[in-house]
Amino acid sequence: RFYSLYLQDEMKLADERLRLSLGIRYDCVDFKDGKMDANTGHLFYNYIQNNPIKDEDWDEVSPRISALYFFTDAFSAYASYGRGFRAPELDDMCRTGWQYVGPKIANPNLEPETIDTFEIGFDWKVMNNLKMATSAFYSKGKDFLYYVDTGIPVAGGGYWATRNYQIKQNVGEVEIYGVELDLRYNLTKNVSFYANYTYSDTEITDYNKPDFPGAVDLEGLELRNSPKNIVNVGAEYLNRWVNANVNVLWKDEQYTDDANTENETADDYFLVDLKFWRDMGEHFTTSLAVENVFDEEHTETPHGKDPGSGLSMESYNPGRVFIGMLTYRF
Repeated sequence: RFYSLYLQDEMKLADERLRLSLGIRYDCVDFKDGKMDANTGHLFYNYIQNNPIKDEDWDEVSPRISALYFFTDAFSAYASYGRGFRAPELDDMCRTGWQYVGPKIANPNLEPETIDTFEIGFDWKVMNNLKMATSAFYSKGKDFLYYVDTGIPVAGGGYWATRNYQIKQNVGEVEIYGVELDLRYNLTKNVSFYANYTYSDTEITDYNKPDFPGAVDLEGLELRNSPKNIVNVGAEYLNRWVNANVNVLWKDEQYTDDANTENETADDYFLVDLKFWRDMGEHFTTSLAVENVFDEEHTETPHGKDPGSGLSMESYNPGRVFIGMLTYRF
């Protein structure tokens, strides 16, 4: 059960050029009557017997403060601090089975994570038709919830025989930092172009290694599935018949395993998306989106081959996708 209470106040000072926002959130989570089981003699039977699921009560007070100052009507800067709280999921605490990382086992001893984030940035209207925004951020996570490799191979042969069991773990401390840059240029009233660049870096700075044979010390390594560079560029055309948007995404290569091994790296890739939409009166909007227009393939799971057949164990994105929507606004 989850309970939350959030309070926020906003103030305008210095002839409304300075805007302060103060907030506080209280979260309370109850975890009770958890259960998991395994057959006698199963690889994790003794683990379950030695790690009974206890009832838990967690709570956290999370502050947030931000300040925004308008130096001129065209230039403003801001700074903010906030804390995030996340309790473990029931699936990670009680279920042994399959997950996007592969076969995983339950961990009934998980604790909540907290993340403290600091951010500074500015918005600048360079010209009437050109806007720029940039920001820098730093986050520090404690008891960070993260899938790690147990070092125990999956029993049997076949498709997953080269994989190890995974487990969600509180890894200790994690640092995440980066910068973001946004540009938007309005060529005319109806035609605009935009670009966005994000750089981020991650590091596990303190690691609580799980008590499994073969577990690797991850201190100093990057988080999996965290590309350092992401670029978005696009164009938008608005008119009274059908609006259109084209977006090009480039995402850098990224590690797909916790040990940062080179042969477990997903390659960088480009994707092109299209969207068309039309407002129909005050309440209805119809739209058609085409994701991955050129049907490009990119991997979403680790590299590797089935030792028996030699076939690739990579799985790919779903390819070209069409999405039609009818939206009603109240």
